[in-house]
Amino acid sequence: MFTKESLELIRKNFMPRILVPSSERAGVYFTVDGDGKLYKHASEPAPRDYKTFTLDDFIRGCTELRAEVREGCESKLLVACGCERVTGLLDERDRRQERITLPLPHASEYALLRNLRSSRTPLDQKRFISMLRIELSGCVDRTLIGAFRRLKFSQSDSGESVVENAREALSRSVKKEAAAGGEGGEIAEECTLHVCIYRDLVAAGWTQPIRCAIETDLDGPTFTMIPMAGELETAQRLTDEKIRERLAVALPTATVICGAI
Repeated sequence: MFTKESLELIRKNFMPRILVPSSERAGVYFTVDGDGKLYKHASEPAPRDYKTFTLDDFIRGCTELRAEVREGCESKLLVACGCERVTGLLDERDRRQERITLPLPHASEYALLRNLRSSRTPLDQKRFISMLRIELSGCVDRTLIGAFRRLKFSQSDSGESVVENAREALSRSVKKEAAAGGEGGEIAEECTLHVCIYRDLVAAGWTQPIRCAIETDLDGPTFTMIPMAGELETAQRLTDEKIRERLAVALPTATVICGAI
């Protein structure tokens, strides 16, 4: 591969002593000592970083791959749930490079509520009902959807009037009457949604209650849904703890924590 003349040239000119021939497979390199003697080496493979898509796949991967990390030595599995992923160190006692991860993508319903909290976007009656029916399908009690569908707003130039909205009197120069089913009634100011925090591939059917305020602007009329303070964080934390409990049962010899690595 290397001629005697080329090796002598390397030695005499103090060129780098590591050679990586293109004819060799990846990871193979040679070193040359002061006498021009050639030594072949193979670098260690890159640390494994497996990705899974379901909780069952993550558990199966931890169970089957853990024993392969250090042949003949007991390995220590550490699993951390949090920060929108589950991470497993296949051998926490070694160099901690071999790992398996499960991304925790937010469900569309939960992502919508996060966006509503930050944007506080007012919606007209038609769009608000559409959001309850479609984007939040399965999260809302259908009686609430029916109540907002039956709301009717009318205006007349009969002078100042008072509109009752959940115990709050609002004076208007233009009369506005909000009625459910044609009869006078209050507009809901709060509701509880039952929302999946992560996508169904990760935690199918695992829902958490999230209380939301509903602000009504009778001038529009428009409605704004805003999650109550701390509700989103509490719901995610409780789901992370539920995942941790499931993993602790499935991987009894592992150390399973809520947190991040």
